[in-house]
Amino acid sequence: MNLLLAIDESAAAELAIEAVQARPWPNDTRLRVLSVAPQMLGMSVAGVPVAGSSGTMSPLLEADQVEAQNILLDQARMLAERTCSRLSQHLPCEPRWRLGTAGVEIVSEAEAWPADLIVLGSRSLGAIKRALLGSVSTHVLHHAPCSIEVVRARASDRA
Repeated sequence: MNLLLAIDESAAAELAIEAVQARPWPNDTRLRVLSVAPQMLGMSVAGVPVAGSSGTMSPLLEADQVEAQNILLDQARMLAERTCSRLSQHLPCEPRWRLGTAGVEIVSEAEAWPADLIVLGSRSLGAIKRALLGSVSTHVLHHAPCSIEVVRARASDRA
């Protein structure tokens, strides 16, 4: 079984990690931990302004954005590695990190591997925040090529 655990620095992700730790998995289970660094507005993956940008960004500002993007990607790598270290006592684990939109990158990783199950946490955004920011778990639920487990805090724990 290929198990993809999608994480970030949130309390919801911590609940998902704990859910994976607590469950007895089949002996052939392989775990992949994925952390996605958000892509900065106006930057492509290579750090070059995206098509349609005015191209008037100063070289200094552009360099600062590339540096900031590299820091975010490094943080995603460290989070994935740290989580894999923690979970490797339970399952063989591979850390993965990507740059982009979390929901899209989770689905892409699940398709490419291929994953049999995706586990992720839900931040339980209210309707307005969900409409403005989007929901990673909702995107994954609607687009993933496999089963999904969304881990949520109990209502009494969220209050």
